[in-house]
Formats: sequence, structure tokens, C-alpha cells
Amino acid sequence: MTHPSSRPPVRSDERGMALALALLGIIVIGALVAGTFAAGRLEMMSGRNVVFSAQAAEAAEAGLNDAFVNWDAGWNGYDDLESSTPYTGVPQNGDDIQFTQTVTKLNTSLFLVQSTGRRLGPGGQVLASRTLGRLARLTPPDIDIQAAVTANAEVRVGGSAQVDGIDDVPAGWAGQCPAASGGVFGIRTSDEIVTSGNAYSIDGTPEDSVVNDTTVTAATFTEPYNALSALANITFGGGGTVNKNPQPTTTGTPARCDKTNLLNWGEPYRDPPVGSAINECINYFPVIHYTGAGALRLSNGRAQGIILSAADINIAGNFEFNGIMIAMGSMNITGTGNKVSGAILTGNADIADDLITGNPVIQFSSCAIATVLTSASQGVPLADRNWVQRWQ
Repeated sequence: MTHPSSRPPVRSDERGMALALALLGIIVIGALVAGTFAAGRLEMMSGRNVVFSAQAAEAAEAGLNDAFVNWDAGWNGYDDLESSTPYTGVPQNGDDIQFTQTVTKLNTSLFLVQSTGRRLGPGGQVLASRTLGRLARLTPPDIDIQAAVTANAEVRVGGSAQVDGIDDVPAGWAGQCPAASGGVFGIRTSDEIVTSGNAYSIDGTPEDSVVNDTTVTAATFTEPYNALSALANITFGGGGTVNKNPQPTTTGTPARCDKTNLLNWGEPYRDPPVGSAINECINYFPVIHYTGAGALRLSNGRAQGIILSAADINIAGNFEFNGIMIAMGSMNITGTGNKVSGAILTGNADIADDLITGNPVIQFSSCAIATVLTSASQGVPLADRNWVQRWQ
């Protein structure tokens, strides 16, 4: 006896399988396309990110180069660990690539220059950022100073003038200077020294003076003049005699040294011993460049730093200065109350002879010279082991 099977009968109608297979195929193909698209997009985005990162790195490098090419002498006078105000620049046309630069003074002669480069998107969002840093050292200009007064002309000394080549520290500067030691000639000239009267004094070491010095040449004056004039903070000209009466000044609340005042040439006084010193300007050592054809006449004022004249410098009375003076023409000092601590160089014997009379005091000071040269120095990147990269 045959029993019927409990299994359902097999249907011979398989309609709908093609749709299922088609959907499965579409899903598989879609997955392949999506995977390929994702991989391609990832590769494209990775490539773009590499480009953006490289652009940010180049912008950061541009910021470092900008700091060294446009070195601000004002940074030299910062206190240790003081930083500059961040400066943002655009190294190329457009504003989608930029850098922000800061300079930090680490000690007397060492600085850290940092630059953050950014690649920005259309909405200003940061797509890539890179920070680079370099250590820099100040390199003071090389000036051949071997005397309180160096001249390429006949030097005349009279009255009760004092020319002293024995090293000394300017009044009140002891806290910022090493102890004075040694010294130089009082006067060093390629010509002769003519004196009058018996009230003057010329002192120095190893001798009070040296005359007919063939090592004093035009280059003794032109080379430092050209190097320092490129670093000038204040430049002015004029036709005839130009009169200047510089005085330190402040601005704002709280008070700060007013470096926008073109008659503010720093504060040579220190408090103490001078109670009227403008303390806000004691770290301001500007390079003053007079480009006129006439004489630069200085009187009734005080200053510190470096004074350069393309022609003559006439000091007429009651003028005090700490630093270096270079006159490509003649140097004439007359009247009373004049004092220069540092060094004087005057270089053109064809214009006029040099005259030092009245009761001026010209005192050699290695500290004043080193201080103003350091302030006017250019930052130069260290040659080795000085590059820092920070990933962000």
C-alpha cells in the first residue's frame, strides 16, 4: 500500500528569482562602486591633504625667512623671554595661505623665531597647519674702533676739551655693563693732531694718541657707515644746516617709549643717578641716519644709539650722547656741556678738519659701543642643529 508523501509538491513555477538575482547583483556592483569611490576619494583627499600640508609648511618657512630678511632692531632691546606681537603675513597673492610669526628673546644674543603656516579653505577654516622654529643669534656689525676719536683728517684740540681712551662705564650704566677694563688710544688719525692752549687733555692706552696711521683708510668709515645705514630706525635729510634737539618722550597710559617721535633718540640717563630719566626709553637705541648735504647740528638734548651723517656733525652745546657717531664729513664740537661716551669716527679730510674745543668730554666706553651695536644687530639663523618642526 502506497502512502502519500508529507513533503509539499515541488512547484515548477520559479518566477521572481530573476528579480532577486538582479537586486543582489545591483547590491554587489553598488558595493564595488562605493568601495572604489571611497578608495578613490580617500586617495584624492590624502593627496589634497599632502598638498595642503606642504603649502602650510612652505608658508611657515616663508614666515621664518620674512623675520630674518626684515629683522626688527626693536626686538634686540626686549627683556629675556619677551615675545613680539604676532604678525600675520601672506606669502603670495590671495589670502588662502598665510603665516603668523613671533620672535622671542631667550637671552642677550639668542632668539627663537617661530612661524605657523596655514592653508585655509573658502570659508576661512584651517585645512592644514604647520609650525616651524629657528634659533637666531645677533651678529653685531664689525667696526674698527681703536680710539675714542678716529679721524681721516687733521684733528685740532683746544680749550679745556678732554679726550679719554681709558675705558669707562657711562653714568648709571654699571648694572648693565661689565666692569670697565683697559682702553684704546685717545685719538687715532691718518693725519696730524694740532693742539692749542694747555687746558686740554688727551689720554689713552697704550699711548695717548697715534698720528699718520696708515691703517686708517676710507674703508674704516665707509664700511660701517654703509652697514649701519641699512639698519636705520630714523632717516632724514636736508639742504643746509639741520638743527636737532633730541629728547626721550613717552606716550599712552601706561606710559611707553614713544618711538614714533622722530626726535626721541633714546634715554642715555639712568635713574638713579638722574631722577629725571625717562625709564621707558632706556632700552631704545635707535640708528639715526642723516642723509643731507649740509651739517647736522646737535644741541640742548640727549640721546643714545648710533648717529650717522653723510656730511658733517656739529655739536654746539649741552648735548649728551652714549654710543657711536660716524660723520663722513667733519666733526666739530664747540661750546659747553657736551659729552660723548662711546666713540667718534669722522672720515673725510677733503671737507674740513676736525675741531674739538670748548669743554667737551669724549670718553671711550666699550660697554656703550657693545650695547648700541648689539641693539643694531641683525638676527642670523644658527648654522647647525637649529630647526624645529611641530605637527598640528
